[in-house]
Amino acid sequence: MKKYYLSTPSERITGFSVSAVMIVAMAVLVFAVREDLAVMILTAVGCVLVAAGLIYYSLNVVKAAVEPVPGEKKLLVHGIRSYTLDLTNAVRLETITVKSGQVTGRALHFSDAEGKTVGVVPTMFTSNNGLQAEPMAIELAKDLGLEFYANVPKWEYDEEARKAHEIEVAQQQKEEAKARREAKQKAKEAKIRQKMDEIRKEKQK
Repeated sequence: MKKYYLSTPSERITGFSVSAVMIVAMAVLVFAVREDLAVMILTAVGCVLVAAGLIYYSLNVVKAAVEPVPGEKKLLVHGIRSYTLDLTNAVRLETITVKSGQVTGRALHFSDAEGKTVGVVPTMFTSNNGLQAEPMAIELAKDLGLEFYANVPKWEYDEEARKAHEIEVAQQQKEEAKARREAKQKAKEAKIRQKMDEIRKEKQK
């Protein structure tokens, strides 16, 4: 079975790159305050804690993936801590919005025939509010033999669908503008006819 990563290649590269740059910057900071031993120790401790958090996050982004177990309705969830998710009762997969502070992402939500939650797997997709989780989840649902419920329009994450959507919206706006112009013209003509009728009635008197 295929392994499905829970982040894009660019997000994995960016995560490691940013972490590496920040760790180097913190090392430079510690070196810069080396003349004051107390300040250097406090700075070093703080930098080590931050560096540990960055490394943990980067490793989690790189390792985060799911892998269907061949011949079984189970899902291996890979990460810093890996585990197996039992999907025996699952019939549907969808992605749901999750928030962590100011960051909005999406999680894989498995449910049974009654709509009850069987399992939730957070993803590490961060760009565009985590919408790239949607096409990955579609393929995963096929592999697991589950129904996929789309919560996100395809044009929000697919480039070709987005272009087609933009053309459709532009055409709709054009038609609406035309309809408004025609309605305005008809109202103007009706007003003129009404005025002419009033003039004729006045003359007849």
